[in-house]
Amino acid sequence: MIKKVIKLDIKEGMPPVDVAIYNLEREIMYAKLEGAKVIKVVHGYGSRGRGGSIKIATKEFLNKQKKAGIIKDFVPGEGWGSHKVKPMGLLKEAPELLLNLDGESFNLGVTIVILR
Repeated sequence: MIKKVIKLDIKEGMPPVDVAIYNLEREIMYAKLEGAKVIKVVHGYGSRGRGGSIKIATKEFLNKQKKAGIIKDFVPGEGWGSHKVKPMGLLKEAPELLLNLDGESFNLGVTIVILR
């Protein structure tokens, strides 16, 4: 059975930023091969209250991936409150997310990645 929503915790074990981003890049490739539609990336928010280095690097990496056409889009946790994000459109893209909304989708330490 194809998993349409994959959860990936890139902060697990507190890896260096480059290792976390490598793991994210690898998982995007594997998820696409498996036919997944969405990855819930847990990157944490950082202990200083302004976003940690893994969170910042994740957003930068995903911006590049989007511009290169590798991913369709992404929604950082703080984006859910924005007028730019239409959660219903995201749920239309991957209705399986509705079954996985465990609060993490609205968490500042989580980003939703929509795959092509």
